[in-house]
Amino acid sequence: MVSGFNQNIGRGLEPFTKPSVEKAEKEEATKFNKTISEVLGYYQSELEKQGSKKEGYINNLVAQVHKHVASHPISEAIARDVTVGQAKAYLNHLEATAAPSVAASIRMKLRAAFNVAATDGLIADEMEVLKNAWEHAKTVSRDHVRTRILDEDEIRSLLVACKSESRDLHDVVLMILWTGLRKSNALKARWSWVDRKALTITIPSSEMKASKAHTVPLSPAVVQMLERRSRALPKAMNAPDGLIFGKVTLDGYGTNCAWQRALVKVEAGNAGRKSDPEIPREKRINAHDLRRTAGSVLTMSSSLETASRILGHANVSLTHKHYGHLTQSHLSEAVAAMYDNNDRARVIENAKRALMELTSEERAALVAELQ
Repeated sequence: MVSGFNQNIGRGLEPFTKPSVEKAEKEEATKFNKTISEVLGYYQSELEKQGSKKEGYINNLVAQVHKHVASHPISEAIARDVTVGQAKAYLNHLEATAAPSVAASIRMKLRAAFNVAATDGLIADEMEVLKNAWEHAKTVSRDHVRTRILDEDEIRSLLVACKSESRDLHDVVLMILWTGLRKSNALKARWSWVDRKALTITIPSSEMKASKAHTVPLSPAVVQMLERRSRALPKAMNAPDGLIFGKVTLDGYGTNCAWQRALVKVEAGNAGRKSDPEIPREKRINAHDLRRTAGSVLTMSSSLETASRILGHANVSLTHKHYGHLTQSHLSEAVAAMYDNNDRARVIENAKRALMELTSEERAALVAELQ
């Protein structure tokens, strides 16, 4: 009794509290023993409370966790015990097995998940090592940032392959390639966003990263496509959701996804062969390559300022970060072309002088020979 009395006093409890203290201590000890999977699951449930505006992010989170986290031992690691070294080791594993941008994306999601869990008391907010593990873990260097751009033959082949799967898929891919819209904006595009007189489409602020409405001019190819769709699907324009492209998606894996089947056809060269598994990841096509291709064309054909406005970047420095190297190479090519043109002009001038030294018969014979 004395022993129990002294122990309770030491714990700051009533002197004669019954041994349920041990149970409370046990619960306190296990309170923060949440695994990485549990922390991510809690983060997902909190996002779902925000409604449909987070739907795309949640789908991306679920897909990445299923493919890259759940299959790794770190998913069952106790969150409070994760160190910076373990976080780096895991992200290094990711970079070896997935795209570097995926590693960066998962790192940010893990960091966000831990911050939300700490704020809500799911994990101890005093765990500075835990909170900093993903903050200080290896980030993607600019040398590994994806720069894949489709060439004209690939664009042509991709549109043909998409059309063979579905007209909706073809049209949404064409929309992104010819406007530079983000994938999420194109898939959610509504007829009410289109100004058929001004030939523009305006993405509302609620759908933009910068929370500012964004208007994009429509090219003749896109206008023609929209006119065709409005004639073929007049009821869709007045449907409750008003979606331009219906339920089409640019996500998914395997043969059950039209987008993936189209990519297989492009990568394999024809519909009769499977895609070569040895094709390097950086050579494969993904949905964001469509926007990157549009941005590259805009940058090289106009200016960074124009490209920035059409792409809807928050500022031109962001455009320069992704496409500045293209303007530099474009300038170099222009300078080279300038000298090539000067050389050509010099050759033509020399040829003229040589022709003047020929007799009329010799000139006539040379012209006949060249024809």
